[in-house]
Amino acid sequence: MTSANAPMDLYLRLSDLRTEDLNEDGLSKGLVEHERLLRERAKREGWTIGKPVIENDMKGGKPKPASAFKRRKVTLADGTTALRVIRPGFDELLDRIRSGKSGGFLCVDLDRAVRNPRDLEDLIDTVEAHSANVKSLTGTLSFTNGGTPDERTIARMMVTMANKSSTDTARRVAAARLRQAMNGEHGGGPRPYGFEPDGITIRENEAGEIVKMAEQVLNEVPLRVIVRDLIKREVARERPWSARTVRLILLRPRNAGLMVHRGEKVGAAPWKPILDRDVWESVVAVLEDPARRSGPGPAHRWLGSFLYKCACDSPMRPGNPGKSIKKRGAPPGPAYLCSTRGPGGPHTSRQCDILDGYITDFIIRWAQRPGAINLLRTTDPGIDVPALREKEAALIEKLAQYTRDEAADLITRAQMLEGTKVTRARLDAVQQQLGSVVVESPVKQLVEAEDKRAKWESMSLGIQRAILSELLEVTVLPAPRGPGFKPEYVQIVEKL
Repeated sequence: MTSANAPMDLYLRLSDLRTEDLNEDGLSKGLVEHERLLRERAKREGWTIGKPVIENDMKGGKPKPASAFKRRKVTLADGTTALRVIRPGFDELLDRIRSGKSGGFLCVDLDRAVRNPRDLEDLIDTVEAHSANVKSLTGTLSFTNGGTPDERTIARMMVTMANKSSTDTARRVAAARLRQAMNGEHGGGPRPYGFEPDGITIRENEAGEIVKMAEQVLNEVPLRVIVRDLIKREVARERPWSARTVRLILLRPRNAGLMVHRGEKVGAAPWKPILDRDVWESVVAVLEDPARRSGPGPAHRWLGSFLYKCACDSPMRPGNPGKSIKKRGAPPGPAYLCSTRGPGGPHTSRQCDILDGYITDFIIRWAQRPGAINLLRTTDPGIDVPALREKEAALIEKLAQYTRDEAADLITRAQMLEGTKVTRARLDAVQQQLGSVVVESPVKQLVEAEDKRAKWESMSLGIQRAILSELLEVTVLPAPRGPGFKPEYVQIVEKL
C-alpha cells in the first residue's frame, strides 16, 4: 500500500514539435503551459508534487519530433519478437508507485497518458495494488484510491476508442503516403537534389551533376575526390557537400525514375529518369559493396599512378627523385619511380607531367582512329534486357497492388505479407540478372565525342584513369642517361 502522504507525480509528453512551438529556452510552449496547469490543479487539491516525468521524446537534451506511442520490435522472454510501445517515462511512473515513492500521478488527458490497452491494464494493476490515485485535467482518466469498478470500465472504453482513433489515423496516413508515392510526389523534407520542390520536375543543371557523379563512382573515383571536385567547381547546393551527401543522392531510386513506398518499388515515375536503370543499379552495387574502400588516404594526383609499370613488373609510384637519380640526369619535379628499389635506388624514373602528356596524346590518337567504336566492349548479348525490364515492371506493379489491396481491406495483412514475400523473391532474381549487365565503358564517351581532346580535358582524373586502365598497358623501360624524354623507352600495349 502506498503512503497517504506520498507525493503526486506530474506526467507530460512531448510529440510532433515544431520550431515555432519552442520558447526562448528551447522548451515546448505547450509543455510549459501543461506543467503550469498541472501544478495549479495539484495546489488546489492540496497535493504535494513529486517528480515531473516527461516522456522520452528527447534526444541529446533537445526535443525531437516523434510519437510516444510508436511501436518498436522487441525480443520477448520466449525468444520471439513482437511490436511493443517503448515508454520509459510511463514505466518510471509505475515503478515509483510500486516502490512507494509516489502516490500516483496527474496528467493532462487520458490519450496523452495511455492509448494502448496493454499499458492501461498495467496501470490498473499497479494502481489497484497500491491504492494509488491517477487524475487528468480533463476528467477522462480518474482512479481514486486504487480505482472503482466504474472508473476502470470507463477507462477501458476510452482507451479502446483512443486506440482505434490512432489506428484509423495511421491507416489514413499510410494510404496517403502510398498515393503520394504512386504519383511520384515528394514526401516532404529537404528538396531532393536534381529536382524542383515538387519532386517531379527535373532541375537540369543538377541532373547533369548527378550523371557526372555516377560516372565517377563507376570509374572508382573516391567519394572524397568527387566532393573536392564539386567544391572546386563551386557547384551550388543548399547544404555543404560531403561524401555522405553524395552517396545518399546517388542511392536515391528517384534518379532512375522509380517510386518507392516503405522501401518497396511501387512503379515507374512519370518523369524521364536522370540515370538509366542499368547505370543506377550499377552505382548502387558499387556504393553498397562491403569490400569498397571508404577510409581516409591520399587521392591520386597523376594519370598513371600505380597504373604504369616498370620493366621489372612493379607499379610506378609518383614521388620526388632522390639525389642519386638527379645525378643521372633526371629532370626536376615530381617523377614516376619504380616501387622496387635496387642498390642505386628505383629501377626507372620518368617526369610525371611529360609521361602523362605522352600517354594522353596516344589515347586521343587511338580514339580518333576510324573504326575505334567497333573495338569497344558491349553489354552481355546473352541477356534479353528489354524482356527482363518488362518482367521487373510487372512484378513491381504486383507488389504495389498487394499494398493497395491491403489498404482497401480487400485482403488480410497475412495474405499481403505472404504474397509480397513470394513476389519479392521473384523480383530479386530478375534484378540480379539485370545487375550482371556490363555498364558501357567510358571509352565510348571519348570515341563518340566530336572534339576528343576537349572531351578528355573535361573528364575527371578518375574517369581518365579508368580509360587508361581499360585501354592500355604502359611499361616504362630503363633509358640511357641524358636530358630529354625518350618515347622509344616507353612500351605501350593496347588491350582492346
